[in-house]
This record gives sequence, structure tokens and C-alpha cells, in this order.
Amino acid sequence: MIRAGKYFKFDHGFVCDLKARQPHFGYGLFSESVYRRTYSRVTPDGRQEEWADTIIRVVEGIMTIRKNFAPPHVWNDEQMMSQAHQMAKMMFEMKFLPAGRHLWAMGTQYIYERGGMALANCTAISTKNLIQAAYDTMDLLMCGCGVGM
Repeated sequence: MIRAGKYFKFDHGFVCDLKARQPHFGYGLFSESVYRRTYSRVTPDGRQEEWADTIIRVVEGIMTIRKNFAPPHVWNDEQMMSQAHQMAKMMFEMKFLPAGRHLWAMGTQYIYERGGMALANCTAISTKNLIQAAYDTMDLLMCGCGVGM
């Protein structure tokens, strides 16, 4: 659970600059349609995310988790903002991207309230204890995580 006042937010100027940029999807309309179908979410105000919105949500989510769980002496507001700017710019230009599940779920209330299991692509469960394995498998599947046994 994220504590009140501990959410990381980009400064308004950076958000405006990122939203003014034009994304270049690698395979044109095909890539853009996959992005819109799979990773773009509906925002709290009811509109569909654009690429910049997704990048902002994901990076703010990553930095929020880091801010809440890093030892206090490690967190430096100025340094972390600089790193977040760099990360967002590189992600926007698709020089690197997190796993698709991170594009889909990171920075959402679901992750803040329930933890990061929905960010995992796949897991493996031991079947030595079948009852526990069944319980864990159902929990993982309900969070959207693939499970192997």
C-alpha cells in the first residue's frame, strides 16, 4: 500500500514537453494498433491514453514504488527526478521498454493496492504440496500471471 503523499509526480513542464512530442511506432499503424489495444488505458477523466500518457503513468509508477520502498537515505528528490526524466525520454523514443505487463499495469491503483504480481509474466509452482499449489496457482492466475507446474 502506498502511503499518502508518497506518490512520485513529474513536474508540469516536463509532462507538457513529453505530450507535445510525436511518437514513432516501429511498424507504423500495426504497432500503434497493438499499443492502443493492449497497453493504452482509459484515464480517470474518461479519455484513452496516448503514448506520452502511458510513459508518464509507467515511470511515475516505477518511481512511486521506489520512493516508498527505498531506504530514506537513498532517495534524493532532485536526482530521482533527473533519472525519471531520462527514463521517460528513452522509453518515449522506444530505446528501451519494460515488459508489456508493466506498460499495461504499472502506475495503476491496482498495483499500488494489491502489489506487483500482475507485473510478472510467468511463474512456476512446486507440486509437492498439491493443496498449496492449487491455492497459489489460482491466486497467480487471478492476478493475470501465467503459471507452470
